[in-house]
Amino acid sequence: MQNESPSNIPKSCIIETVMDQFFEKRVTELCENSRKNGTFYFTDFLSEAESSEVMRLFSEKEVTLFGGAEETERKMARFGDPEELGYEIPFPIVLLRIRPLQAKFADALTHRDFLGALMNLGIERDVIGDIVVREHTAYLFVAERMSEMIMQELTRVKHTQVMAERLFEPPEDVKPRFVRESLIVSSLRLDLIASKIYRLSRQVAKDLFTDGKVFLNGRLCTNPASPIKEGDVLSVRGCGKFVFRSIDHETKKGNLAVSIDRYA
Repeated sequence: MQNESPSNIPKSCIIETVMDQFFEKRVTELCENSRKNGTFYFTDFLSEAESSEVMRLFSEKEVTLFGGAEETERKMARFGDPEELGYEIPFPIVLLRIRPLQAKFADALTHRDFLGALMNLGIERDVIGDIVVREHTAYLFVAERMSEMIMQELTRVKHTQVMAERLFEPPEDVKPRFVRESLIVSSLRLDLIASKIYRLSRQVAKDLFTDGKVFLNGRLCTNPASPIKEGDVLSVRGCGKFVFRSIDHETKKGNLAVSIDRYA
């Protein structure tokens, strides 16, 4: 009998399942190779969903995630426990600063512009980490093996001539920037909080959880009824990211006044 895909399952879901199985097999092999050979193994940069899956599959002793600086979204996974191996290898990540040769004549460059220029060089997305854009300048976390090529070949972003140079310490500009906001909510359910912050209907907010687009503290979250706590970081793919800071007070109607910091 032939194996047939159920007609009621969208083709995209079948493809995604196959990709998930391939990813799990690939990272499991890296972990096993680390144990067997007594050395470290690294992935390229992972998406938030892939990082969440790695955290689900392996213990903190088996794998470490890092993207080049604190609070990066795209991270590499390093398999191997430094205590057991008796030594440590840094992550093969380089920070590049990409800036116009003449800032006063530069285009208003965006994240998409810098990413597009890199992709036009034939660079694969998984060797590129976070891109932090500050005015005309971008700070790029990239796999070490690609850094020299980018510094030599990236000379233009849109119509702006640029230069790329290596930095050995993340500057202040790389740190996240926040915008403080206040909200009135009836409860601390994640779907209600997401609905308020992103100005969505309650049902649309719930669907985000079903669709696998919500990450709480870096882990995939599928339960819209989960409560949010002070310090939690909620990220919704396509909508943005914020930190839940505090419950400020209870209103006369029994609602809660809360503060969040939205990533700018």
